[in-house]
Amino acid sequence: EEEEEEEEEEKKQKEEEEEKDKSKSAESLVKFLKKEKNKNKRKMYNWNSKQYKKNEIMEKKKQKQQMMEEEKKKAQEQKEEEEEIEAHKFRLQELERFRKIIPKLRKEFSSHKSKVTG
Repeated sequence: EEEEEEEEEEKKQKEEEEEKDKSKSAESLVKFLKKEKNKNKRKMYNWNSKQYKKNEIMEKKKQKQQMMEEEKKKAQEQKEEEEEIEAHKFRLQELERFRKIIPKLRKEFSSHKSKVTG
């Protein structure tokens, strides 16, 4: 009878120890899972911040490219405008030259005409 009681007590102790072990392993599993969750949160945060930075850099590059294109366009327009102004100046100079020459040509023509018809 004593032996049976001892065996029963040993069984109970083993069961209690197993229960403790199970609860300990469950607790450690919970702790591990919490750590992993936090680690994953940090990874996601880091990834998101890297993506944000990449996107920000790309946006800045796009803006810079746009500004450069606009500057090129403005420079081209200004160049064309200057060329047009130069062409107008040249035409005006030609017109002025002709304005000065025409009276001389008229005199020559009239004198020539009078000699021919004369």
